[in-house]
Amino acid sequence: MSLNFSRLIDPSFIFNPLLPPISSWLAIFLYIIFGLLIILSLINRSLAKKAGQNKNLPQKKMWQKIANFLATGGAVGLLLLLIRQSRAYLISMPFIFYLFIITMFVWLIFIIKWNFTKKKIMFKEMKEKMEKEKYL
Repeated sequence: MSLNFSRLIDPSFIFNPLLPPISSWLAIFLYIIFGLLIILSLINRSLAKKAGQNKNLPQKKMWQKIANFLATGGAVGLLLLLIRQSRAYLISMPFIFYLFIITMFVWLIFIIKWNFTKKKIMFKEMKEKMEKEKYL
């Protein structure tokens, strides 16, 4: 069975309130992906703790942001997949999954933007503070 990609942008598919469950191989693949996102979020939380012990606040904040992103992506993705597999009326529309993907993409852009702007400013402030404490 092949995947028909032209159907993915068809409005009758996107807004269909009652679709059949996703094929088993694709569902298993998505379960694994969303499960891995949750596991990676736990790893990032431990990296954030380690950065917090080293008094590296900007790095800790970055790991926390990534962990929150991954945990939310994994949990909401699993929830949407389970809803789709149970064929819940209206909530299993692909439109909701597309909204989820777009939201996660925008959130990722904000994390990257924060990493290249605010994180550098926080590093500078932290170094200046350490220099001042060095002489006190």
